[in-house]
Amino acid sequence: MASLGENQQLEITDFYCNEEITGNISDTLAKQRAILTRALFTELNDEQVVYLTKQVDCTSLHKTERFEALSFGVRMVTENIVETADETLIYFPFNSTDKLNSTEVEDYLNKIIARVQKSNEIITLTGHTDNVGDEDSNLKLGQKRANVIKNYLLSGGAAKPGNKHF
Repeated sequence: MASLGENQQLEITDFYCNEEITGNISDTLAKQRAILTRALFTELNDEQVVYLTKQVDCTSLHKTERFEALSFGVRMVTENIVETADETLIYFPFNSTDKLNSTEVEDYLNKIIARVQKSNEIITLTGHTDNVGDEDSNLKLGQKRANVIKNYLLSGGAAKPGNKHF
């Protein structure tokens, strides 16, 4: 395996069927598979590896069939950007919508623009805030943050004419 970049983590997702559960979720065969697989990556420290578990429907499988037991992903984790399996968090300064002044965030969003242009995927944007201040102000701030990201993506060509990507 090629080494991970400075701000990357290896994500190991272990899949399990209901009938595999032998105790609590950490005792499943899936978790054991992930731990044994992780041991193969001796060059990575524990902070560079993230485990996820996901239940899959195995009712259509016969006992002799194989199923996808593990998947791997490489995720970016920095002070400003945190990728997970199903979302990316982009952090803004307190009470601000000015995060796009960050070269790191702009470079990341430029990669998203290029990916969307090739894949035609749909992006869902959600603006978040903390719980400081009143609910109405936080709702407006969250919407403004989502719009800042949306406008950046659109201005970079993330949407093709006639296609809805957000």
